[in-house]
Amino acid sequence: MSEAPINILIYIKSIVSHAIEHAESTIPFSLALAIHHIHCAIEWLLRIILLSWGMKERDVFHPGVTFTKLIDMVKSKAREGNQQFVIDLIDKYSVYLERLNYLRNQIQHRLAIPDHKTVYEFASQGEEFIKHLIGNVFNVNYEELSPRIFIVTKNYRDMVEKIESLLREGKYIDCIKELRNALYDIMGEFTELTGDMFAYLIPQEKLVSRIADIINKEYPGSYANPEVRALAYDLRVMGLVMGSTLLPIMFFTEDERIRLFRAKSFLDEMIEAIGKGDLKRVLEYPNLDMRMREAIDALIMVMLKYERAKSLVERL
Repeated sequence: MSEAPINILIYIKSIVSHAIEHAESTIPFSLALAIHHIHCAIEWLLRIILLSWGMKERDVFHPGVTFTKLIDMVKSKAREGNQQFVIDLIDKYSVYLERLNYLRNQIQHRLAIPDHKTVYEFASQGEEFIKHLIGNVFNVNYEELSPRIFIVTKNYRDMVEKIESLLREGKYIDCIKELRNALYDIMGEFTELTGDMFAYLIPQEKLVSRIADIINKEYPGSYANPEVRALAYDLRVMGLVMGSTLLPIMFFTEDERIRLFRAKSFLDEMIEAIGKGDLKRVLEYPNLDMRMREAIDALIMVMLKYERAKSLVERL
């Protein structure tokens, strides 16, 4: 077995997850991205395999090494190393790999985007191919590859590991409960943290002064009234609360916000169904495993963002 470059394998799995997510869509742009992502993930994996087998970087990353040439190089090195399973696997998926490369080139050079059904099938098949290849070459369980290893805080890592274990064991109800609680908890900590940051960036006396200026401008002389000053204080508190609530979102890109809102919406829907005792609705939810994985990835993303924000606050 070759030594597993775990970090890179996790990145590859993340690209695959994005491919599957885009493949669920009916939007042409997302369908195009799904094919590009799965093609990219397979290409990365093939190059990493060649490097792990001792091939020099200048040969692996030579501009003349096309996707098709890359496949031939892997088969050739597999023969040298008596890696028959790799040869058999590539032969089994040879038609798929050829068609995937064709679809990718059609999208890239002719803007010819396949239909939703075709894209979803190709993304799913690509994930299966990658699973088998990683398992055989690196002796790594694809399902256990998780970006949680990048989380610094141990109790957060343990929390994610527990949730992932529940999913692998098929304990969906428990997994959903733990996952939703964890997401809400970390967002609560994020809000509390950024509240301190907001207060630091916008000192309270500045906020009060600004509110007083607005009141005096719109309602001259009224700020002398104690009730108006009390209102100004309430507005200051409201401003701080709103600022601390909204500031966490500023740490996320637009795509990350969509992923977060999608995960939250899914988990809220599942918790509502569980609360009503409608377990059938949960267990028969379309692509449940995939949606759970997406939600776990969103949780990990928030934890990593929180740790980054916390580090920033500690340097203030």
